[in-house]
Amino acid sequence: MSKQILIAEDDHLLLKVLRARFIEAGYSVVTARNGEEALSQISPETCTVLLDLIMPVKNGFEVLKELQNLNNKVPIIVFTNLPKDSSKDEVFALGAKEFYEKEDVDIEDLVGIVSKYCA
Repeated sequence: MSKQILIAEDDHLLLKVLRARFIEAGYSVVTARNGEEALSQISPETCTVLLDLIMPVKNGFEVLKELQNLNNKVPIIVFTNLPKDSSKDEVFALGAKEFYEKEDVDIEDLVGIVSKYCA
C-alpha cells in the first residue's frame, strides 16, 4: 500500500509542522489549505487523509459528504479544534474512521494513528 497521505489544514504553521514530521516518518505528503483543494488532491495513491473540519472554501463536513457521494473509501482521520461532542456523530455518519481534537493528541500520536491505515 502507498505511504502517501493528504493533509488538509488551513493553519499554515501547523500544516508545515505536520508535513515535516510525516516526511521524516517516511511518508509522501500532499497538502491542501481548503476543502476544495483537498478533494482535488485525493488520488488512488492516497492511503489516508488527515482532515480539519473548519477550513475556507469547502469545510471538512462538505469534503466528507462529497467523498461519501462519490463512494470514495479513502480512510479519513478528522483532526480539528471542534469539540468532539458537537460533531463526532456527524463525521462518523459521513464516513470518517477516527476523530481527534487537536488539543488532545500530539503529532507523534498522529503518526501512529496514520500508520494503521498506511501499512
